[in-house]
Amino acid sequence: MTPTTVDKYDQAEVIAAIQQTVCKGSTDAQLRMFIEVCRSTGLNPWLKEIYYVADKGIIMAARDGYLRVANENPNFDGMETRVERDEKGVPVKATCTVWRKDRTHPIICEAWYSEYKKSGPVWNQYPSAMISKVAEVLALKRSFAINGVVTEEEIGNDGAGSVEAARAIGEAKMRGEMPLLSAPPEPAGDLTQQLHESIVQIEEKRGKKEIPYDKFKMYKEMDFLKTRFIKIHAEGEYRSCLLRYGAHKRTELPEDDGGKIARKCYKEMSIIVADLEVAYATAPEVENLPDPADLKVGALMRSKGFLWTVVDSDEGYRWIQKGGAIAST
Repeated sequence: MTPTTVDKYDQAEVIAAIQQTVCKGSTDAQLRMFIEVCRSTGLNPWLKEIYYVADKGIIMAARDGYLRVANENPNFDGMETRVERDEKGVPVKATCTVWRKDRTHPIICEAWYSEYKKSGPVWNQYPSAMISKVAEVLALKRSFAINGVVTEEEIGNDGAGSVEAARAIGEAKMRGEMPLLSAPPEPAGDLTQQLHESIVQIEEKRGKKEIPYDKFKMYKEMDFLKTRFIKIHAEGEYRSCLLRYGAHKRTELPEDDGGKIARKCYKEMSIIVADLEVAYATAPEVENLPDPADLKVGALMRSKGFLWTVVDSDEGYRWIQKGGAIAST
């Protein structure tokens, strides 16, 4: 989505106005990052759809801005949000489904109330509406490749994890790993490792909550993970993970010992798909992949909807599809 204001970002007076208002307190590098994100996402800073938070060092956006980007996309085919509540009527989670005309599978995202609830009158008075906004933000973001920003709703109840992740992504973009730039990026090894470690810690924390094994519930959860793999064209990683546990499909996973192997497989899948989603969201998007010989092993780029990485093979450096089975020639 190309915003109507994109050409105005080249005007000195417009840039000055942005730095004095919605990007107040930013450095020149941070201002450059902010403008590039406005260009690539189509979010309008004058409508307060996107703004810079200097004390946190992150770019934030509004859910309504995501909705506008979706509604202006000819492939948007509607969305639906449902809230699941416990016996007392307290929200448990919200699930948002977004359909696109150019995709065979919908994008489905869940937001757990316990992970996102904040203290304050708005969340206390409108808990279902607020957790619905979280799920909608997550689904719209993935459906329309709105990268480089975070909304207030996405920041969990402790605030730390999402802010740190957003700041890390922002810093990576300021180092040159930004969309729509002509220069090829350097792989962010340290950043990727930090994000991976954060994801692992979250999964381990969740794993400490022992829940009785339910085979059919596990199948349902794995199906949801599979949709996430498919969404980023990485179904090959899903199948590879099953094969590592001796199964060609989820129903072939051993059920002995309280589903220990199935649980372990699910945990590994969760970490892998989260890592891939981070890579997919932060990798620059290009029409045609550049010569891999000009890059380093591990460099990431998105092209034609797929995530690609540079590897060192017997034939020299080459691009392969990350998370899939197809390799470039």
